[in-house]
Order: sequence, then C-alpha cells, then structure tokens
Amino acid sequence: MPDFQIENDVLTDYLGWDARVVVPEGVRRIARSAFERRKEYIESVVVPEGVIRIDDGALACLPKLADLTLPGSLKAIPVLAFSDFAGLRSLILGEGLEVISNLAFSGCRTLRYVSLPGSVSRLPDSVFKDLPNLETVTLHEGMTEIPCRMFENCTGLKSVLIPGSVTKIGNQAFVNCASLREIAIPDAVTEIGRETFWDCAGLTGFAVGARNPNYMSEDGVLYDRAGTTLLRYPPGRPGQTFVVPDRVTEFGDCAFQGARNLLRVMVPGTVRKLGGAFRWCESLEGAILADGVEEIAYDAFYGCKRLRRVIIPDSVTEIGDMAFYNCGLESIVFPDGLTRIGKQAFYGCDLKEVIVPASVRSIGEKAFGFYRGFWEFRFSLTIVGDQGSEAERYARENKIRFVPL
Repeated sequence: MPDFQIENDVLTDYLGWDARVVVPEGVRRIARSAFERRKEYIESVVVPEGVIRIDDGALACLPKLADLTLPGSLKAIPVLAFSDFAGLRSLILGEGLEVISNLAFSGCRTLRYVSLPGSVSRLPDSVFKDLPNLETVTLHEGMTEIPCRMFENCTGLKSVLIPGSVTKIGNQAFVNCASLREIAIPDAVTEIGRETFWDCAGLTGFAVGARNPNYMSEDGVLYDRAGTTLLRYPPGRPGQTFVVPDRVTEFGDCAFQGARNLLRVMVPGTVRKLGGAFRWCESLEGAILADGVEEIAYDAFYGCKRLRRVIIPDSVTEIGDMAFYNCGLESIVFPDGLTRIGKQAFYGCDLKEVIVPASVRSIGEKAFGFYRGFWEFRFSLTIVGDQGSEAERYARENKIRFVPL
C-alpha cells in the first residue's frame, strides 16, 4: 500500500508510519485531513517547492511537529492556518510568500522563532498578538509596514530587526513586549503610531538611523528630527533622574508612561503647555517645572501614585482637568498667578490643606477633597483662602472646612 493518497495533485491522506514525512514532488495542495490519521506519530514534515496551498489546520493538528519550513511556491497562508498549533516552536516562511491572512497564528503559544520573507510586503493587524513565548522574529527587506498590534502581548519577545524598507510602525505595534531591550528604527521610517511602545518595561533605549528625516535619538530617548518634541522615554532606561533638554517644547502623549526607574524629572520653561506626558508614570516621586511653563494640562500626571512633590512655577496660570488625578500628593503650593483649577484636578490626592490664591477664578467639580474606593467620599481637607473668593465658594458647596486668610 502506498504511503500517500493523492488525487489530482492534492495530498488527501498519509497512510505511512514514518515520523519524518517527505511530501512527494508534484503535490500542489495539502488537504486539511491529510495527516489526521497519523497525527500522533508525525514529528517532521518536509514540504517541497511546488506546493501552492496548505488548507487551514492541515499541519496544526500535529502536536509533535516543532520546526517547520515552508517553500516559496506557497503564496498565501490562509485564515487560522496554524491556529492553536500545540507544539510549533520555529517557523521559516519561504521567499515568494505574498499573503498572510488574519488569525493565521492565533493561539500558537509555543512559537519561539519566525522568519518572514520580504515578499510579504504587508501583514494583517495583530498577526502575532498574544504569543507569549515568541522570542525572535526575522523580518526581511521588502516589508514596508509593521502593522497595528503586530506584537501586542508578546511578553517574551527579545529581538526584532526592522528592515530598512519599513516606512511605518503602526499603533500599539509593540504593546506589552516586556522583554524587548532595544529597538532600532531605520532611516526609511517616517511614521510611528500611538502607544506603539506602551508597557515595554524592559526597553532601555531607541537607536534611530542617522539619515531618518522624521526622528532622532539621544541617550536612548526618542525625539522628532528637530529634537523639540520628546516622543518616548524608554520605560526601562536606567537612571533615577532625567533633565529634559532645554530645546524641548512639547511631549508626545504618555511619553514617560511606565518609566519604572525614573524618580525625578525636571521640565524646562520652553515647554509652555504640559499635557499627558507623565500619565501612569507610577515610579515618579518628584517633578520640578521651570519658570516658563504656563499650563499643566489635562491628565498631565494622571495616575502617578507615588508622586509626593511638585514644584509649580509662578508662570503657571492653569491646572487642567485630572492633571494630578490619583497622585500621591499630600501638599501643594499654588502660585499667585493661578487662575483655574480644573475638574478632578487633584481627585484622589491625600491633601490635608491647600492655600488657594485670590487669583483663582474657577475651581472645577471635585477638584480636590474627594476619593473613590469602593464608594466615593470626602477627605478631611482644609481650604485656606480669601473671604468671598472662589475658594470659599468651592469649600461651602462641597461641605469642606474653610479658613479665611
């Protein structure tokens, strides 16, 4: 009896007993049920050039198959082709492959190494999402984009070499790649999406190509080409203190999120408006804002639960909504020129007493004095201010103790 059942160039059934299976020359397609009969015995499969299609699940049913190389004649990987592949550790895809479908690798939780050919110029979003044991990915020249969420939650990922042909890195492409140590951004990359490196706790630095027109790096920190916008501070960068360069005028959203070693930061006066740069910077203990900063905007220090000390300069006139929401602040000194304190600006801060200057004309709802645990309640807070002032109004309406100056 022959080892293979082949009908019209389609391998429909393997009847042999060899642990190492060599698919015969001339086979163009491998049917979904081809190896089902001997799936518990097969340890390796050699797929020859000429095979142009492998049905979804045809190989994923083999629990002992650990290493797989596919030929360049294979032009497409179908939906769910390797879904829940129990034992696959290494996958090398041949040059010539053009399309990888959605969810092709869904549930391949043992996969450690993947080599993608340059002939696959575009990939679907989330193509390797939630593969915790994936450690190394080799991407070849020809690929033009790292799609959105490509490596999201690949917590074991240690190494990715981005080829020089890539021009775009999508939103959240490396979210929660906790083991990634350094990322090299080549010259051709002109767009990096939002939250691309969120929760990359081990990331110690960026290295940007010298001729990149849009980005630069300095001491491992990522900036725009002019160096005036600090885009991303590596979450795992060593050093407890960081002095923002004087040339910087603005920050990227969540620029310092997750900076686990950073305890103190100094922001220059060239940054007129401080937005959500330090959101969820949970290790931060102190911040000094230089004279020239005018606005501490919406959720600037949101969730900095260890933040104990902030020096606010006289130049600040506004503190925006949720600017210090759920921070560890126990005291704060407001400058005399302050005019507005936004909604929930100090919600969740354990402030015992605040002196509000007469210059303040607006205090938003639940700006301070409130905390939400299992239920919302008011702190034992004292507000000090002028009689007839906005501070007195806020204290009276929220049943908070008021002491006139």
